[in-house]
Amino acid sequence: MQEQMNQLPPNFNLNDARDMDCECGGKLFLPGYRFKKISRLLTGAPKDSVMPIELYVCASCGKPLNELLPQELQETKIIE
Repeated sequence: MQEQMNQLPPNFNLNDARDMDCECGGKLFLPGYRFKKISRLLTGAPKDSVMPIELYVCASCGKPLNELLPQELQETKIIE
């Protein structure tokens, strides 16, 4: 996330950016982690491995901000 912020042009103004909102309308997000266990059979290691995945959860409803998750973990939205 910090890497993306460092790529902004020097004359960039935050007023020109739009907020990223939760589905519930929340605008405040808290950092969190989701953990994935990787089988030792896939890695060849003597034990299963654990991979932490950083995410941001809505302070209002607790749902992760889907847009910032890795593609494989994003929930697909069904348009009705």
